[in-house]
Amino acid sequence: MAIAIYALKVWLFRCQANITDDVQRNLLEFCRFVVTIYIEAWFSAKDPTSAPRNDLKLLKDLVEYERIHATVARTALRKLTAKHLWYLSEAMIGLSVFDSKLPDEVRKEIVEACLTREGLEDPPPNHVLQISDVPDMALPDLASTALKILEVTCARYV
Repeated sequence: MAIAIYALKVWLFRCQANITDDVQRNLLEFCRFVVTIYIEAWFSAKDPTSAPRNDLKLLKDLVEYERIHATVARTALRKLTAKHLWYLSEAMIGLSVFDSKLPDEVRKEIVEACLTREGLEDPPPNHVLQISDVPDMALPDLASTALKILEVTCARYV
């Protein structure tokens, strides 16, 4: 976040600095990414129960951002999908049931999926995603019976 704040300050005071047009263009693209994508993801990251919803939203936002700046979006997607999708794993998606901002209907779908949809006995820590699937993906699509620890808690939502 410190780099993002610094970049925004440099952009605001660019007229007072001797910055080439090329650097200004790149700085503008970085600041646009920070403002439209990164800030919301940064401030929503503190709540673990909303992490699956926020991470899926971030993925969808990045896929959409490809229309604005494909190189930046693909780089961010590559980094995010390589190491930072553990909240979207079968084992962690159950946190969404406790997300107060998630509609009850979606919570029920997650619970039904964790009680009925067959999952892997030992799911991988990172969910393997195809970026082409992201726009149509929803949290219930990621839930499965791998959430056995939540069966008792989930039963009250069905």
